[in-house]
Amino acid sequence: MKLNCLIRTLVLPLIFTPTLAIANNSSSDNNLLVVTEYLSPFQVKNAQGELDGYSVAVVKRLLAQVNESAEIKVFPWVRAYHMAKSQPNVLIFSMARTQPREPLFHWLGTLVNQRFYIWGLSERFKREFASLDQARGYNISVSKGYDSAIFLQQKNFTNLSMTTNREQAIAKLLKGRTDLILSTEFVLREVAKKQGYDFDQFKKLYEITPLNSQLSIALSKGTAAQRIHEFRYAFDKLVTTGELATIKHQWQIFDQ
Repeated sequence: MKLNCLIRTLVLPLIFTPTLAIANNSSSDNNLLVVTEYLSPFQVKNAQGELDGYSVAVVKRLLAQVNESAEIKVFPWVRAYHMAKSQPNVLIFSMARTQPREPLFHWLGTLVNQRFYIWGLSERFKREFASLDQARGYNISVSKGYDSAIFLQQKNFTNLSMTTNREQAIAKLLKGRTDLILSTEFVLREVAKKQGYDFDQFKKLYEITPLNSQLSIALSKGTAAQRIHEFRYAFDKLVTTGELATIKHQWQIFDQ
């Protein structure tokens, strides 16, 4: 009898402890993870070293309205995007709503419309391109993992120079280490302003209409339907009450 009691004492914890651990992990998985990257003027670090910007302000209002206390975490875009694609309960912003991404996420709302262009230095390029193929003869600096880089790779462009962010791509262009970059006018103006560059030295060469999109907020697949509904309702409320327009005006954000 004593031997049986001893066996039960030793074996039962081994049986039930893993089950308890799994249950605890499952519970923690319901917590919302909010991820983004630095992208001026949508997500920036302010003078106090805090995360700020137009999109950050919008997401904070959404979190308050749905009573979520999640911290916004900043990662390189490739990592943030991977997390949102592979895990449930991940909110990601500001992300271009492109056709390939459409079925991969639950889309909550549009932050701003954006148009993509090929840019070069005005001292080198006097005329605009007549087609995308004209860019094949030049070295193009693009950010790794961004939809613009993926688009050119799918078009069999091999003359691509990968960077980790837009700031690096623009710096390479100005140093003569690359010929062309891809960017929206709004972002290029903001980066130029932030870095002290003269925007007039950049020339718009060609609009890549397939990359034109809505910069948006999304939730990952596997997120509960109730949570998705609450966030969509909260975003719609920001729109209908005019609060989204007010935040846009405060940050001087305009659709392109």
